[in-house]
Amino acid sequence: TVRQGTPSEIFLDDSLAPYSIKVLDKNSELVYSSLQEYGQIYNIAAYVRKYASVAALKLVTLNSGDVATTESYYSATGSTKAQGGGSYQVVTPAEFTVITGLGAADGYIDHNMAGGNVAMLMGRSEPHVSQCGAVDGVDSTIQIQALVNTMTSTSGGMIIDFTNGDWVVDTLTITAKFGLQFRGAAGSAFSTLQVKTKIACTNLGDFRCYGLKFVGNAFSLATRTVSAPTAGNYCFDMLDNIANWDIQACDFVGFDVAFRPDPAAANTGSYVININNNYFQSNNYDCEGGIVLHFTMSDNTFAETITGNAKLSRASEFHYENNKHENGVAVMTSYNVELYNSSKQDCKSVITGNTWHEFSGIRLNNVDGVCLDNNQSRLHSTADLVGILVDGTTENIYLGQFELNGFQGGAAFATTGVHITGTAANIYIHSAFKCFNFVTALLSDNGNLVRINNATLIGNTTGLSVQGQSVANRFSVKNTAIQGGTDAILSTSNTAEWNEQECDILSGAVTNTDGYLERYYETGTWTPAPTGLTVVGTPTYTGTYTKIGNVYHCYASISSTTSTAATAGTTFFAGIPATAATDSTVQSVTTGALQGSVGLVTGTFAYTGTWTAVAAVRISFTYEKA
Repeated sequence: TVRQGTPSEIFLDDSLAPYSIKVLDKNSELVYSSLQEYGQIYNIAAYVRKYASVAALKLVTLNSGDVATTESYYSATGSTKAQGGGSYQVVTPAEFTVITGLGAADGYIDHNMAGGNVAMLMGRSEPHVSQCGAVDGVDSTIQIQALVNTMTSTSGGMIIDFTNGDWVVDTLTITAKFGLQFRGAAGSAFSTLQVKTKIACTNLGDFRCYGLKFVGNAFSLATRTVSAPTAGNYCFDMLDNIANWDIQACDFVGFDVAFRPDPAAANTGSYVININNNYFQSNNYDCEGGIVLHFTMSDNTFAETITGNAKLSRASEFHYENNKHENGVAVMTSYNVELYNSSKQDCKSVITGNTWHEFSGIRLNNVDGVCLDNNQSRLHSTADLVGILVDGTTENIYLGQFELNGFQGGAAFATTGVHITGTAANIYIHSAFKCFNFVTALLSDNGNLVRINNATLIGNTTGLSVQGQSVANRFSVKNTAIQGGTDAILSTSNTAEWNEQECDILSGAVTNTDGYLERYYETGTWTPAPTGLTVVGTPTYTGTYTKIGNVYHCYASISSTTSTAATAGTTFFAGIPATAATDSTVQSVTTGALQGSVGLVTGTFAYTGTWTAVAAVRISFTYEKA
């Protein structure tokens, strides 16, 4: 046993077992250091003092430069486990300010001692949450807030260790921090942070979070179950000027909104946010808010979301990728993903590689530039929710490979697969896009510059319905398989032509109620109405045509009980299928005398050549539609 005083040398016999050296300071506090090797000389002039708790440490008088440890933050008892022990460097108040950049010890992390010096927590760049006085399972808002507050702009960042416990806060405020990290133990049930109201973040940059289970106030720590979320219970309320976040391997359970980026329109926004490889369960919204830029949600799993997975206004360069949705029990009440704005917003966003067990749809409202590709849905959750709704002034939308299934189980099918409405324009549907098991696979009412190519549209009633088209030839469907229980294609209430080309009509009628559907390949009949034809007896007029692209190949037969005769330049037939773009030749061949003559198609009339009285005439002409 050596007491504090003049330096001492202790020589050990290396033939004996290692010794323990007991060191007593002037207060007779005991600290020991175990020797690890034989035959060595140990300098023990600097030694560590050990205390049972922070309260015990604060009662002693130590000199600047001394080092002390605590076994626990609070004294351990039969019902209270030892937790939060740490090492402390003793410094003067002036030294404390210089080292930490803080004004004074806060009494949670750093402590004023009896002699006037400060016990400054060592390893403060990576403290455990219990080292600020937080207690497992007890609301520790004040203590954890104090821990966050000790982090200054000059401290070079801080990792707060939340492992091994169920930690609880009410409202935690994080303002003007850079380099803060929350760390848990991924996959562990004993690394939980319950947020009873919210974590309010402003001017928070380079924030990292890994392996921590965040639970809302609807979550029971005792039973590990969750009830309905409470309104206003947010995990991260990302208020303003949020940048460079990386959230990985975390759980978010039972919140009104797990991530709420920039809800106020006047704020700066949230930038370069990566929410990757996390698990979301039983939240009202997983992400809902305002301005985001370079915002990525990828490789996450969503289970039992109540309202929506991501609802963002004023989003730009938003990436929603490779997420898995398992809403097998709860039926969502709104869209899985909704991007919207009060007026058209440059969006440039991507939704790709996602799978939905139960799909509630995607809405794009007043956004410019969104790509949806390589997504798949298995079931549709709510009949009245459209699979993909494109509305408002939305422009430049690409719908690529997407298996969009409207099946709800049994004989139930959702109403509409894709709905293009408002003044939406420049919509391109391509590359194995498949929409099936909806009452109507695709409905467009006044969509402008819509191009459908290499898609599959299967509706239980209607495959493709085009209504209210007001700009000629600005809607086209090509090389697409279309099927409907009643109508494969239904054209109604249009005021301008739209085009179908080389589509495979699997089943169902092609119903052109307004006459504005222009098909690439079409056969039909027309009724020749003669002017200037000399008729003897009772004639019969029949006409057929084949349309390929913009060219009509027309035929007419005239038969009479006695005869007909025509005069070139005078006799013509009205009723041709469409107005001719340029003058074209009319061939007339008569039977009996085998007369042949040549006429002209011009405008809406087909002028014949001359033939003398015969009983039957065959007319043919080809022209390009105007």
